[in-house]
This record gives sequence, C-alpha cells and structure tokens, in this order.
Amino acid sequence: MRITQNLSYDAYVNDLMKRQEAIYRLNRQMATGHKVNSASDNPASAHAILTSKSLLSSIDQYDKNADFGLAALSFTETALDRTKDALTRLQELAVTAATGLASAESRNLIKSEVDNLRDELIHLGNSNFEGRYVFAGYKTDAAAFDASGAFQGDANTQQLKISPSGSIGISVNGGEVFRGTAGGVDILQTVSAGEFV
Repeated sequence: MRITQNLSYDAYVNDLMKRQEAIYRLNRQMATGHKVNSASDNPASAHAILTSKSLLSSIDQYDKNADFGLAALSFTETALDRTKDALTRLQELAVTAATGLASAESRNLIKSEVDNLRDELIHLGNSNFEGRYVFAGYKTDAAAFDASGAFQGDANTQQLKISPSGSIGISVNGGEVFRGTAGGVDILQTVSAGEFV
C-alpha cells in the first residue's frame, strides 16, 4: 500500500487536533481545578461525581433536619415546662380552695386565676414553632385547640427524617398531653369544670 502525501497530511492534522484538544482539556482542568468538567472527560468518574453530589446534598439536608429538630425539641420542651408550671400552680390553688378556709372573695380570686391558667394552657397547647403548631400532630397548619379547649389536631406526632433509614419525633401529641387521650387526665376539662374551686 502506498502512503500518499494526503494521507500523511490527514494523519498529521488529526494528531495535531488531538493534541490541541488535550491541551484545551488540561487548560480547562487547571482553570476550574476539576479533573472532570463534563461527562465526556471521564464517564465513569462523572457518574461517581454525580452520585457523590447527590449523596452530599442528602447529607446536607439531613444535617439541616437535625438542626431544625433540635430547635423544635428545645421549643417544645420549653412549652412543656411552662405547662408543668401552670399545672403546679393549679395544684396549689386546688389545695388552697380545698381547705375550706378560703373566703368568698379569695375563692373568686382563685377562680379568676384558674380561668387565666386555663387560657394559658390553651395558648401553650397552640404553641407555634416556625409556622408549625407543635402539639397538633400532622395538622401543623392549624391550631391544636380551639377557644373552648377542644382538640383540633390528630393522634400523630411530627417526625423528621435524619438519615436514609431513620426518623425522629420532634413533638408530642397535644391530645395526649392536655386532653388525656392516652389514658391520662383531661386537664382542660378538669380546669373548665372548676372541680376544685
């Protein structure tokens, strides 16, 4: 086979184009600091990079979820502490009223404070953290209790995904805490009925 001058020239031009493309690719790698800038640079590596980016994005979201969960739990804990304080005060008032030594005027004052504490309990039951009602179950966009103290939420507790296979609860159910739906005392009904005043 005879090698013509055109074949030699074509081979030379093709080799020159390949070298120029390699230089361009190296320049782009140096400019961006990335070995793989497009899928055609290295398809196997490009797939691994895209998978890694997706994984990093998921991890970042789990990290944000964990931060949000900690803040929500802290907020919920504060609301529950304030609820406990209100219940302790109600217990003190019940003991005072039960002694039989209270005058009509002091009983009226106790009744007034009990009413205020009931309103405070409903307010605490409607605690809202970053636009979510923490005691309403999955119905986070609506108040957990109406003005009469009736529970408006559902029986669920809010969950937050913190890993591919795990979630944590970031709230407690208001029906269980305030209404005794899990077998406890219906605090709001007891306070509304004024059973100890």
